Amino acid sequence: MASDSQAIDRCAIPTTSSDRALDADFASFDPRLVVEVDDPSHEFRDESTRTRYFESKGFAMLRFTNRQIAQELPEAVGTIEAWVEHIRCQGVAPE
Repeated sequence: MASDSQAIDRCAIPTTSSDRALDADFASFDPRLVVEVDDPSHEFRDESTRTRYFESKGFAMLRFTNRQIAQELPEAVGTIEAWVEHIRCQGVAPE
């Protein structure tokens, strides 16, 4: 059985870079959605380059903190489901 830290497999979006920083925690290709689970180290680095990269490839970006996943998982799943539905119906991420 996978440990909690192994529960979310890393997903590499095709890139010409060998930079592992462009790996996503989770990526869906239909609809095009990247879900990131940010640990506290994300508070100290600029995520705008990663966000721009994924968005340039047509992916919507959705972020959660570790705390949200650990303590509010049903709400996080509900948010993901709502985004998937919105993207499929409207063709764009919710604002």
